[in-house]
Amino acid sequence: MRLKWTREKSDLEAVLTEAEMIRAHQPKFNIRLKDGKTPLYILIANEEFPRVFTARKTQLPTLSGRRTTFGPYPSAFQAKKVLKLARKAFPFCNASPVQKKRKKACFYAHLNLCPGACTGKVTKKEYAQNINNLRLFLTGKRRKIVKEIEKEMKEAAKDLRFEKAGELKDQLDAILMITQSPSVATWEETAELTDNKQEKARVLLWKTLAPLIARTNSQLPKNPFARIEAYDISNLSGKQATGAMIVFTNGQPDPAQYRRFRIRFTSEPDDPSMLYETLIRRIKHRKWRLPELIVVDGGKAQVKAVKQALATAGLHHRIPVVGIAKRFEHIILKKQVYHVLKLPTTSPALKLIMHLRDEAHRFAKGYHTLLRQKEFTSQTQSR
Repeated sequence: MRLKWTREKSDLEAVLTEAEMIRAHQPKFNIRLKDGKTPLYILIANEEFPRVFTARKTQLPTLSGRRTTFGPYPSAFQAKKVLKLARKAFPFCNASPVQKKRKKACFYAHLNLCPGACTGKVTKKEYAQNINNLRLFLTGKRRKIVKEIEKEMKEAAKDLRFEKAGELKDQLDAILMITQSPSVATWEETAELTDNKQEKARVLLWKTLAPLIARTNSQLPKNPFARIEAYDISNLSGKQATGAMIVFTNGQPDPAQYRRFRIRFTSEPDDPSMLYETLIRRIKHRKWRLPELIVVDGGKAQVKAVKQALATAGLHHRIPVVGIAKRFEHIILKKQVYHVLKLPTTSPALKLIMHLRDEAHRFAKGYHTLLRQKEFTSQTQSR
């Protein structure tokens, strides 16, 4: 007898590989599974916007409609764990066809685990591509998916579609996160840039951006980014929308200068319009010191919105604006045309901008969550 084995990078990949081999070879002695029940399968329905769900072997004959079947899995717990993790990288919608016609967001849409098929946010083609990637993932073809997403991400960046490129980068990060072994995965926190390192990063950021700022602004700030402000928007389908302003002074977070804004004039999920409102209201506070640089979470549309707000106040030639689209590594500046700056992922200047972006995102999300909790409490007490 010969024994062969395959070394996988993570527990998840081991479970997927085992399930695929059981499906392919139907071994005699894999009938008795860990939970003592009949095997559990993952199913993808053949629908306009396919649902993804689980069923036991005894349930399969009772199900109607065509579907793709994956499994059996060694245990129900592992099968559900696989699906839960996979959903973070490949969101899917399990709302019924009737629910989708109502265009009402399902529960998972609020958790960013549904791409919006229930509300019409995603097209049939986009959804089908995502489900196809999920199929490849469940059959062990993760490398093929990664290559295809990387190719699409580069094409989006080349066409200056930075929001799309950022979404694809997030998807890649999710795939790598759920398929890497915890002992292998290494995470480099931007918060590590502290004290002297943060100060050096600020000076390096100044030296890096100065040539481009000279081309996009009529004058350079006299102080090399002594005060940097970063902005982000947080909302749920336009509801309880908040804008956040965070401040770094001499390269260090300055929480006493942080400010938050409850969006008043935009009820639809429109980040650029909300950013414009946030900046207009911020500029009205003349007692607040003006920044030497503004960082915004987003791409062309967000940078344009901030520049328009500054132009309204006559400040567009005084304060440079840069955008960083999601977690993508490109920095965007604009005057007549957009300028794209590509920095190495190890660059302290890029890490400083990412730190600003992440801190603004954290602060905006915290206020948004607080408003949602207050609304929920108020509704509960009024019942």
